[in-house]
Amino acid sequence: MNLARRWTSPSSATVRWLLGVLPWIVAVTIALIAWGHASRSADVRLMNDGPIAFGTIASVDHDQPQVSYTHGIVGDVVADIDARDAHVGDEITIVYDVRNPYHVAPRDHHPRRDLMPLIVLGGVLAIAASFAGAQWSARRQRMLAGDESTAFSMLGTIHHSKLSIVPRLSLYALDSAPGERPVCTVRLADIRVDGPTDACFPVEIKGIPRPTGLVVARAGDTVLWPRGRALMAARHERPVRVTTAEIRTARNVRQFLTWLAVCGACGLAVTATVTFVSARGARITEKWAADGRRAVATIVSRNDRSVDVDVAIDGSTGPAVLMAAPVDYPDDYDPGQKYPAVVRNGGDRVRLLAEPYDAVEPILWAAIPTAVLLWWAARRFIGA
Repeated sequence: MNLARRWTSPSSATVRWLLGVLPWIVAVTIALIAWGHASRSADVRLMNDGPIAFGTIASVDHDQPQVSYTHGIVGDVVADIDARDAHVGDEITIVYDVRNPYHVAPRDHHPRRDLMPLIVLGGVLAIAASFAGAQWSARRQRMLAGDESTAFSMLGTIHHSKLSIVPRLSLYALDSAPGERPVCTVRLADIRVDGPTDACFPVEIKGIPRPTGLVVARAGDTVLWPRGRALMAARHERPVRVTTAEIRTARNVRQFLTWLAVCGACGLAVTATVTFVSARGARITEKWAADGRRAVATIVSRNDRSVDVDVAIDGSTGPAVLMAAPVDYPDDYDPGQKYPAVVRNGGDRVRLLAEPYDAVEPILWAAIPTAVLLWWAARRFIGA
């Protein structure tokens, strides 16, 4: 099925909208909901489950108060706190995160508002507006092609950009000289359309041939439907030779799309492999973390993907052991800070409780590019 053959029909516009626009709106909406939920749930969990402590404002540097309190596991801690109008020496009741001693909040703090209803409403409005826009644009193209307005002649040439297989039609005035820039350039609907790259040919035009203008072209008996309005920039120089219209089928489209499909299949295989490895790593880590020995880790230094820590194991009378703990963002950890940790039996691995094993992030790094590639390939396969 080639949607370009009836590019401006209501059904074609709907399918193109379903494939091209709707997935992005849905994906962005889901991502915003997930981000807002994760951010808010951390505040709600802290306020509902966090232990209560009594602290003292130790300093106020650059309008950032710091509170000193006693953590139930690591002992004395000085952490940033969102406390307005706080002064040094003020007593304050706080709640703190057992796993992360530096995540604290005033006891009377209210979690941020749940934005999910607003995000969903915005997504619904975006869906409705984009669908109406797609149908309106297709209707305007149908009206332009079918009205009784006068068509006029121009010269055109079909070419491709370096990074796309979507053909472009550049239009020139009949009296233009070779080497001149086009009046406008439009992206064509049918990706299987091609023409002589070293020549231009006569075309009949309806519409307004200018940047951002809406035009419909015909070469002989072939209607060259545009994907939308003309591009803002038009730089393709007019070829020297002028010939009759020679619209033909592009040779490299099927080969390129096949290669793209192979890349998508490889991406699926990589995603499946990463998912298996990450899920297995999460299970193994959670198991030894549950059976491991509790400890207190003091940050010594930072590396690229880990921090060096002095580990004092609960119940051990020996000296602290220097080990490396994996973290996502080492710059978030300052030397001297103390965190609850767990050491695997055998003493060869340590994890900070504030940094649980994250199996989702590596899966997303593999899945998102693969999903985008498959989405792009599916649209191009049907000519959208």
